[in-house]
Amino acid sequence: MNEKQLQQTNEVDKQNPPYEVKIILLDGENAIRDLLRKQQKYDVSPVVIERMIKKLFKYLEESYGSIANVRLFSKGMSLQPLITEAVYHLFGKK
Repeated sequence: MNEKQLQQTNEVDKQNPPYEVKIILLDGENAIRDLLRKQQKYDVSPVVIERMIKKLFKYLEESYGSIANVRLFSKGMSLQPLITEAVYHLFGKK
């Protein structure tokens, strides 16, 4: 393996940093489960939750340009309020 290949394997995806993806995944799943509880939907399959999370990621990428930009639009240190707002916007009662 040459130096260029080694550098490519060690590079982090700057548009989707792993740390940001993990935080959004956890906050998103918690917000989705909370919303579903409030909508009295207690027995939702993991497949449905996974699809909702994918839709959330797509919405965030379209709204902010990339996952890396989401942190720039958060008010304060936590992403949770921003993610919760996005979940309620996408899946809340209209």
